[in-house]
Amino acid sequence: IESKRVITCPDGTYADDSTKHCETGCSGSFFADPGINKCVQICQTQNLYSDVDSGNKCVALCNQAGSTPFRDPTAKKCVNICPVDKKLFADITAKSCVYNCTPGTYAYDNSPTDTNKTCVNNCPGLFFADNSTGYGTCVLRCPEDPILFGDVIGVQRLCVSVCQTSKFGDQDPLNGRLCVSTCPSGWFAQNDGLEDV
Repeated sequence: IESKRVITCPDGTYADDSTKHCETGCSGSFFADPGINKCVQICQTQNLYSDVDSGNKCVALCNQAGSTPFRDPTAKKCVNICPVDKKLFADITAKSCVYNCTPGTYAYDNSPTDTNKTCVNNCPGLFFADNSTGYGTCVLRCPEDPILFGDVIGVQRLCVSVCQTSKFGDQDPLNGRLCVSTCPSGWFAQNDGLEDV
């Protein structure tokens, strides 16, 4: 086999600085970057992420069947949990760590120390789905500006501006501003509506 010196390794091989050869793959903490045909510790090619589950390759999509299915844009690698310190959520739809979840899903953060912030289709437990900021979040109390009320519609808990028929928006912030069937003691029901004058 004849060897020759090259400046750039041919497609399908990667320059390995430790062996000074064009290799078919990379090992250890190095990843095969097909954009530059080189073994790198951090993928250099735009929109590629280092993935151990794909055999130490730089990939556009992380291996969804593997242990690291989410792209972390801050570290340019595939991860199993999005970095909490960056306030990123694991978005199954986008297959990525995101600041804002895909429309139709909601950012769920159970606690400030939660290590598994995720985008969910329905907010769990006592959380309400809130879209008032332009993107979905799960909140324990619906926002005050604009004033929204917590309502249960079917199986979903939502923040709404107007409660369902036969329910009233409880204006008392101490009660959590919920849609209620009857007003608490000392409060009275009033049907608000917009009328043309």
